[in-house]
Amino acid sequence: MSLDKYSSIINIPYVKSNKKHMTLEERAAQFQPFSALTGYEDSLDETNRITENKKLVTQDIKKIINEKINILLNHKDEIIKICYFSKDQKKQGGQYKIIEGKLKKINGLEHTIILQDNTEIIMNNIYTINSPLLDSIFNDFN
Repeated sequence: MSLDKYSSIINIPYVKSNKKHMTLEERAAQFQPFSALTGYEDSLDETNRITENKKLVTQDIKKIINEKINILLNHKDEIIKICYFSKDQKKQGGQYKIIEGKLKKINGLEHTIILQDNTEIIMNNIYTINSPLLDSIFNDFN
């Protein structure tokens, strides 16, 4: 190889840059894979998320739930545990949730019960209501 091509610059002194050098992590990040399909992983996760179908509640169980709610209206200091169906906002079905709290009031127009933390539960979505008071009054039909 001939050095004649570089003869004009070969004797120029090296000037060190004032730029801060990258850390090893910063250098490695340049070569990490990237997702060409933004949102694809989220879409897969959403598709794979499992929901449940709402269970059928018989008229007998609905009657017992209503009786329990009527009793709780006179015992608002009672801590209750409610199992209810929560409809999924993105896909068919939903999931059953359990919440504990104290009854605040009933909204007859909306057919909801409202707990003291302002959680609203649609009465038709209630699967069970339990508390020590209710368990002492009712045999557990649920």
